[in-house]
Amino acid sequence: MRITQVLLHAGIGGAETLAHRLDDAWREMGVESTTVFADPYMDLGRIARMRRVRAELERTRPDVVVAHSALPNLYTRLVWRRTPVIAVLHSSVDDFTGFQLRTAERLLRRRHPTVVAVSAVQADRYAARFGASARPVVIPNGIAEVPDVDLTVTPHPAHAVTIARVAAQKNPRLWLETVRDASTALPDLAFTWWGPVTDDEGRATVEAAREVGIADAFRGPTDEPLDVIAGAHLYFHPSWHEAHSVSILEAAAAGLPVVCSEDVALTLPDGLAAATFDPTDPGTAVTALATVSRRWKSSRAHAARRRASIRAQYSMEACARAYIGLAEDLAPEGALTR
Repeated sequence: MRITQVLLHAGIGGAETLAHRLDDAWREMGVESTTVFADPYMDLGRIARMRRVRAELERTRPDVVVAHSALPNLYTRLVWRRTPVIAVLHSSVDDFTGFQLRTAERLLRRRHPTVVAVSAVQADRYAARFGASARPVVIPNGIAEVPDVDLTVTPHPAHAVTIARVAAQKNPRLWLETVRDASTALPDLAFTWWGPVTDDEGRATVEAAREVGIADAFRGPTDEPLDVIAGAHLYFHPSWHEAHSVSILEAAAAGLPVVCSEDVALTLPDGLAAATFDPTDPGTAVTALATVSRRWKSSRAHAARRRASIRAQYSMEACARAYIGLAEDLAPEGALTR
């Protein structure tokens, strides 16, 4: 079988990480997998993007196409009719609030009706907009294999990490205010944020951190997120919302207690978050972190008990096989014997 994945460009995010990992996993399974980009350098107009997608698919001749995120889903389903397309939703918000994308989705579903959501919350939101019969297949993003973090030798948490883009969606302002306020409530807890700065709010937050003397807490992008997790005691995720956060699940799979917003906790397995907060109120984030610190023995024990189930439920192999099962149901006759 030949599968081609379509992305907008080679950026840094959940869709790009998933596509890269699926490529690797499928090749190990003997599937011929290729990833192409609608706009590699982000310098093309809409028509040029669609022409490029069509040319790339004609070149790779896939049996099934997997398109990731709203614009690649739109471009691919508009230009490609020869073989089935699986449209994967990645956005943490509703992509279809606007009239144009909503109308396009209704029309394109007639041609390519197979849609995947990376979380049940996302699938419910899509079904509420397009009808129960349109509810997507839920395939959670797979996570990397992570080593256990041993917190039994740590009498209290001393290092809280965040791994994410420094961007508006990730709520960096709350993170900064929480770190500032926690210096009094939790003086022994250090914070670091690993990830690239990708928008104006991220840049403004880093500048504000520089003004108060904590700019070195922003460590920039990392190629070794699992090493970052291995050196941490708890995972602090300030984001407003997420579709399905791989970084949180990898931290949980390693055995780190997780502190995240109430909205993000709804996308996670029940009871995974050690404590939650209101994403509009840094004071509640400080309180959540203080609660985990005060209940450190039980918090770390609960996280250690949960890690095996998280690894099993969200393994990359399980994710890759779920997509293959869906592709096999859609692939043209004879594709599996190539």
